[in-house]
Amino acid sequence: MSNYATRVMGFEIGGDYGDEQIQEFWASATVESLKTAREDDMSGNGHIYWTVEETAIFTVADQMKSVYESAMYDLLDSFSQPSLWHDLLTQSVQEIDWVQLATGLVDAAIEEEEIA
Repeated sequence: MSNYATRVMGFEIGGDYGDEQIQEFWASATVESLKTAREDDMSGNGHIYWTVEETAIFTVADQMKSVYESAMYDLLDSFSQPSLWHDLLTQSVQEIDWVQLATGLVDAAIEEEEIA
């Protein structure tokens, strides 16, 4: 993974050290995104420039970014005024490579399908 913020988030959503419920949630969301991308592709409604896997990757990346940025802003709203911690947290979350994380999840989901 490319930077510290991405590695930390990677441990949370797919590593050995993260919360099992969070990992199961993102694994399930990834499988669902792959399924939807495949169905759209089969019906002719797929993205004309992206592969099925890329469509799933970008969908999962957008979902993760949305969920975690929303949670971050909810937390930051509890502070009475902007502070050093506000700036550090915001900067760290902005540095996360969501596409890289989603790629790992999609690759793992495809690999699990091939094993099953």
